[in-house]
Amino acid sequence: MATKGISKNKKSTVKKSPANIIENVFDTKKSNKKVDPIIQLLIAIVVVIVIAVIVALITLNRKSRPTHVGTERVVSKNDLPYSVKDPVGGDNVVYSVEGSNISKISYQKTVSDGNLMNFIMRTSSSTEDIENSIGLDVEFAYTPIKMTVVCDDGSEVPVEARVALDAKSENMKYMKALWYDNDKYYSMVTDNLVTREDFLQEVNRVIIANHEEF
Repeated sequence: MATKGISKNKKSTVKKSPANIIENVFDTKKSNKKVDPIIQLLIAIVVVIVIAVIVALITLNRKSRPTHVGTERVVSKNDLPYSVKDPVGGDNVVYSVEGSNISKISYQKTVSDGNLMNFIMRTSSSTEDIENSIGLDVEFAYTPIKMTVVCDDGSEVPVEARVALDAKSENMKYMKALWYDNDKYYSMVTDNLVTREDFLQEVNRVIIANHEEF
């Protein structure tokens, strides 16, 4: 009788094994279901952090680099938002509009060494637009070269000019000038400076030619 009892216990143990296996499978699935939301939450957090970092880098990059005003289109002189005088002795004159309210005139002129020097003059009612439109990736001298232009009616126009401290190549020598007249802001830039005197003399001529008597 003892032997039969032992055999029954063994049979009952064998019968319960499949049930235990099935229960273990269900327990595993339940545990997996409990882990999934945690994984999803971690993924969501990582995505949010990555997006935040990207946005921060883009914002920092925009603040650190020069801001350009926008598109540029070539127009006739009469289509400029602000009228300008033709440069005396200018060659290869091109009129264009930057953004929506900047008059731009590009031209070349023979200077002291007999070569052509490039000039770009801009006019706008906004000082921010004028300064941003220059958009040169070079460092200019901190101390400006100051001069005062006396117009035909006796009006005095102060000018601040600066020479670039560095250049990407020896053939690219920048100089710029800024001034205010006729209730508008002006800038002049060259990218192949010959001498400071050549540049400032042209600025002087342009201011006198474009000055409006009140």
